[in-house]
Amino acid sequence: MLEVDAEQVTDLLAELARLAAPSRLLTVWDVSQSMEAPAGDGTRATLMRDAALSALELLPGNAAGGVWAFAYQLQGEQDWIELAPVREMDAEVDGGTQREFLAQQFQSLPDRLSPGGTGLFDTTLAAVRAARDQYDPNAVNSVVLVTDGTNEDSAGISLDELLQTLESEVDPQRPIKVIGVALGPDADIAALEEIASATGGASYSAVDPNDLQDVLFDALRQR
Repeated sequence: MLEVDAEQVTDLLAELARLAAPSRLLTVWDVSQSMEAPAGDGTRATLMRDAALSALELLPGNAAGGVWAFAYQLQGEQDWIELAPVREMDAEVDGGTQREFLAQQFQSLPDRLSPGGTGLFDTTLAAVRAARDQYDPNAVNSVVLVTDGTNEDSAGISLDELLQTLESEVDPQRPIKVIGVALGPDADIAALEEIASATGGASYSAVDPNDLQDVLFDALRQR
């Protein structure tokens, strides 16, 4: 008779449940001025918009998503603003759906570019905390962060402080993965790799901005 290892069965069931769980994504998009750089037939910002809209179409109705934009001191001294809270794609919003509302916010990204630098580290920490505060135990909860630059907020936290804080605030009952996407050759892929490592996430590099859509699709499949 084949002996069944109870622990292995438990692990298998947990893995199957994780794979079947819907995604809950807080997407965080860089709107610093450097996103105006030419890329393909447009700019990095228009490529980001188009990739975001394409990815949005792939998410099932039970997936949940929200969106932030960030740069440097985008709202007072705060580097980020919330454009849409995290809600299920099929949720009713202003007479439409969350999916339609998110599409409107993605369409607006190229028009939101802000002069100045990139507040990458403060934004990352705030996004992880926000995602954890709204944690859904029945979903895979992640922060997807896309940037073409490096942290330029000298008044904010350092990379070491960010990593130490992320690691100290890890909650096994409410895990939040950061999926970092480095867009273009000037993005700080090394920092994104360390952030991903600290949160059990992943990092991607789209050195050629035209690769962003494929990279983003792959990032959204992360479990």
